Amino acid sequence: LDMRRTYNVVSPTEIGASEVASSCEKGVAQVASDSQEVQGSAPRSCICSAFCVCLRYVLLITLIAIIVHTIDAAIWTRCDPFAPHPIDVCRMLFRSNASRNAQSPDESATASWNAYSPTESESAIASQNADFRSADTGIILTKPATLTEVDSCNAPLHNLMHHPHGPYWSKQYVFPDLLQKLSPDQNFQSLVPFLEKLFRGEQSQIVVIGGSETAGIECHQHGVSTKFDRKACAWPRRLANRLRTMYPKHDASTLQLDNLAQGGTPTPSWMAGIGAAFPSHYRDSVNLVILDTLVNDCQLPSKGLNETIEQSFEQLIRSLKVIVPKAQLMVFIAACPTGCRRLASHQLKVARYYHLPTLNWAQLTDRYGQSLPDLWKGGPHPAWVTHQLIADTMAAMLGKTWQRSCSKSTGAADRFSLLPEPLAPKEV
Repeated sequence: LDMRRTYNVVSPTEIGASEVASSCEKGVAQVASDSQEVQGSAPRSCICSAFCVCLRYVLLITLIAIIVHTIDAAIWTRCDPFAPHPIDVCRMLFRSNASRNAQSPDESATASWNAYSPTESESAIASQNADFRSADTGIILTKPATLTEVDSCNAPLHNLMHHPHGPYWSKQYVFPDLLQKLSPDQNFQSLVPFLEKLFRGEQSQIVVIGGSETAGIECHQHGVSTKFDRKACAWPRRLANRLRTMYPKHDASTLQLDNLAQGGTPTPSWMAGIGAAFPSHYRDSVNLVILDTLVNDCQLPSKGLNETIEQSFEQLIRSLKVIVPKAQLMVFIAACPTGCRRLASHQLKVARYYHLPTLNWAQLTDRYGQSLPDLWKGGPHPAWVTHQLIADTMAAMLGKTWQRSCSKSTGAADRFSLLPEPLAPKEV
C-alpha cells in the first residue's frame, strides 16, 4: 500500500501484466534513487551540525577570554605588571625580601649592559666585539666601561648629557637646553649622602610613592625591538636607567628601584598603609623616597581640600621620617590639567618647611608649556615623552648637586635630618 501511494503502483486487475512489470521496475529504480539521496545527505547534515557546535564553542571561549582580559587589565592598574600573578592585589601589604630584590624583565635585560641604538661609532665597537651583538633584537651592546669613568665631580653629569638613553632611545626625543640649564636649589644638598653612595658604587635603593600617573598608566613606547608599557614606561624606571648611565659602577642589582605607585591612591590612603608598605626588614635598605601624590590629591572632595592636602602630606612626610629615618625624601609636583597647577602651592608649602628637594613640574609647565608642549602631553596620565623629560630633568638636578658638593664636606646635610615642629596646629 505504501508503494502504491508513493510510487503510484496499481493492481494487476486494472492493467496488463506487462504494464505491471514496467511499473514495478520504475518503482524499484525510484526507490533506489531516493535511497542514494538520503545516504548522501546524511554526511552533509552531520558535517554542518559538527561545524555549528565547534563555532559555538569558539565564540564561547572568545567571550570568556575577553571577560578575563578585561578583569585582568582592571587589576593591573592597581598592581605591578611584573608581579608574579596579576591578581596579587595585596602585594604591597605582604612583601618579602625576595619580591623586593627580584628584577623585572626589562631591568634584568639591562642589568650588566647598557643597550644603545646602533650608531657608526658603536657599530665599529660591535665589529671588534662580535659577541656583544644580540642575535634576537639586533641591538648593539656596549660595556659600561665605554662610558666616562666616575673619577671626578663632573663625570656623572657628563655621562648624562653625552650618552644615549639605552633601551629608551628614540629619534623623536630631544632633551631641551632649557631643562638642561635648570639649577637645583639649596634643599637638594640633603641628597648628598645618597649621591655619595652612588659615587662609591654601594648598594642603593630608591622607592617611589604615587598614583596611576606614577605607575605609567597610558604610557606606551613601542619601538622596532622594544616595547615599554605601564611601570616599565614610567619616569621612575627611566630615572633609574639614567642614574646607571651616570654612575656606570651600578647595574640593576646594585641600584634598585621599587615603584610602589597604586592607581587612585591619594595621600590619605597612603597614610593608612604606609607602615605595611615599608616592612621592618626593608626599612634600613631604603636610601631615597620620592613622593608624587598630587595628581590623586586633586581628586579629593572639594570641601576642605586645601587643608586636607597640606595636613595629609605633612603627616606622610613625618611618618616617613620615623619609619625610614636613614632615607632622604624628595618631592615631585606634577602638572596635570585636572587641578595640579592650581593646588601645587599646598604641597610646596609643606616641602619647603621641611627643606625637601622639590622638582616643581607644574611651575615649569606654566612658564614654558606653550613653547614645550611635551612638558605635559596628555591628561592626568601623560605620554612617554613627558615621562622621559621628567626623568632626565631629575637626573640632571642630581648630577648638578653632586657636581657642586662632591669635593666638599657633607656635614651641611645634617641639618636636613632634624624633624621640626609640625606645620599644622597641634590639635589637628
